[in-house]
Amino acid sequence: MLIATEMDSLLKFGLLAVCAGAGGFFGSYLNRKGENLATHEDIDKLVDQVSAVTKATKEIEAKISSDVWDKQKQWELKRDALFEVTKRIAAVRDALFNMYIVHSVGSEKGNELHLAEKATEASQKCWEAESSFDQATLLVNLVCGEEVNRLLLTFAGIMRRTANEISKRETEAANKSLMELRTQANTVTGAMRKEIGIDKSA
Repeated sequence: MLIATEMDSLLKFGLLAVCAGAGGFFGSYLNRKGENLATHEDIDKLVDQVSAVTKATKEIEAKISSDVWDKQKQWELKRDALFEVTKRIAAVRDALFNMYIVHSVGSEKGNELHLAEKATEASQKCWEAESSFDQATLLVNLVCGEEVNRLLLTFAGIMRRTANEISKRETEAANKSLMELRTQANTVTGAMRKEIGIDKSA
């Protein structure tokens, strides 16, 4: 009977020890599993955050690239328009000066037929130069600022007045207008340089 009781106590103690060991093992196992699960969740969150940052970075890069590309294209459009109108300004000045010479020299020679032919030819070239200038200013009006457009409009007014004075053989007035035209052309050039950022101090 005493042996049975001892055996029973020993069995209970053994069972208790096994249960305690199993509880400790499973507790430790579950604790480790919990830590691993928490780590996996942290990693998943970190991956999501990195993915969100990467996506945002790519969107920002795309927007910056698009904005830079747009600004570059706008600058190139301005540059091309201003280069073209610069050529037209030079052509107008040459045509007006040639017209002035033809009328001045021709009137001194006294050859009316020769004068009429040369004057007609010079006037035609001047008209063509003025027309090309007007066409070139249309694009400038679209892509450039108010200052350049205002100065080109002033240049156009002097240009027409000069041509009118030359055709009427108002030599002194035409001479002054040609000088004014040259000054205005220089002013326009300064404003155009400023417009495309070549001369920031202008």
